[in-house]
Amino acid sequence: MSSAALTVPYLLAVFVIISPLVSPQGQLPTTIGLIPWRNISDYNMSSWSDLLPLTVEALPIATSKSPYAHIENSLQTIGSKNLLAIVGLYEEAVRLATEELHIPYLALTPVTSKPRDYTLELLPTLDQIGAAVYDLANAYDWSKVSVFYDDDRGVKIMEKLMTNYTLTIRGWRLPDVASEREVKKCLVEMRKVLVEQSVVLCNLHNTRRILDQARTLAMLSTPPYQWLFYDPADDLHDLLLQFPDIAVNFTVLSLTSFNSPPPTAT
Repeated sequence: MSSAALTVPYLLAVFVIISPLVSPQGQLPTTIGLIPWRNISDYNMSSWSDLLPLTVEALPIATSKSPYAHIENSLQTIGSKNLLAIVGLYEEAVRLATEELHIPYLALTPVTSKPRDYTLELLPTLDQIGAAVYDLANAYDWSKVSVFYDDDRGVKIMEKLMTNYTLTIRGWRLPDVASEREVKKCLVEMRKVLVEQSVVLCNLHNTRRILDQARTLAMLSTPPYQWLFYDPADDLHDLLLQFPDIAVNFTVLSLTSFNSPPPTAT
């Protein structure tokens, strides 16, 4: 598996550098709260702290079936700490809590709510994502590409790919929660038109469906099938590890280093 990553600690370091310039109080807290999106044992917290002039503290927030209770848990957990900022996957409950507490929330997945005063989407622009996918398709010398997507990002990526007039593009729009039958139909049609390279811009549920069905159809482990995923926060980590036999056919665009702890200071 190959991975193109810009690690989160370095992005946070930039935030820490500019924070005193924008803080009206001048005296800042010295702790960043990290909301884990994998098992906390996967994180080398001291390595994060070595890269930053402050403390990085894991901040697990208890989940609840009740949205209201989840908001209350977020408020209590975050409010009990003296934090400079929160970083983690986007959650509406966390956004509401940080907005109420006036604490910056650096989200590593798309932010869906507006307006927002303290929530920042720490992601490349769609133009930058499209350029990265375009460059990789050229570098891999692809001639036909399938794009699987479940929101409007896929349209923008396809528009960029279509500026390469030697590239044949097939787009497959999936619903937010696609069924096995819907996904299998797309993959069968893809195989009929002899497309062997795919870009996946889908949520975790749909990506799982695609990979499960593709493995059943022998469209993963049989060369020359190749798969490119956009996964800024390493949200697909556990899923992709379920396919070790064909991992060499995967390329992951991410803001984190796949299957690696944060880098140590040098």
